[in-house]
Amino acid sequence: SIGGVIREGTIVLTEEGQVLAVAKYINVRGNIIPFTFTKVDAENIDKPLSGARFTLYWWNGTGNPDTTLLPTTGASVNSGWSLVSTATSDADGLVDFGSLAAGTYRLIETVAPGGYILPKAQWQISVVVENGALKLDRVSTVGVPEDKPPAFAVEEIETDEGTIYTYKLPNMPEMRLPFTGGRKIYPFMAMGASLLSTAAVVAVWYSARGGRNTKKKT
Repeated sequence: SIGGVIREGTIVLTEEGQVLAVAKYINVRGNIIPFTFTKVDAENIDKPLSGARFTLYWWNGTGNPDTTLLPTTGASVNSGWSLVSTATSDADGLVDFGSLAAGTYRLIETVAPGGYILPKAQWQISVVVENGALKLDRVSTVGVPEDKPPAFAVEEIETDEGTIYTYKLPNMPEMRLPFTGGRKIYPFMAMGASLLSTAAVVAVWYSARGGRNTKKKT
């Protein structure tokens, strides 16, 4: 089995440049669970953000899943992580990775929305079987503590068919300098210019006066 969308294609067996066999394949994974979330403003989680880009990997290595950071340019061949797919938040902030099978995944934000901070850490996602059904068990962060990205906000919605979980992932806005505050800064700029002009006049006056005192002494 493999994580992410169902994969299909053609396998061609060759020997010394000659085609020996051709076979069609489809990866069958059994139960799957949809994985979508909404990218939002951290200061207003009802405000969707478009243009955030993500890459999702599936752990197929041996032993426990690796918790070291993966490069945003792509995981190496021998890292134990296999690329599932990439996705970008749309106008409604929706990021859709289709359906996932049971396993461990790594989510990386590679491009933040304009005007927002790109998290340096990454998310580890676990999909497990519970009571005969798949569920998103937990979403944790990996990376150094001071660079941890925001946590997923989870909302539970009860329906006739059971509980539906929706996820929101916030981005922190970039720091803005006071200059961007508009006209309120202008009085302070004018005051500063006035003080500089006054200082220049005083300096010239002292210089001229010092010259006259020197002539008197000689």
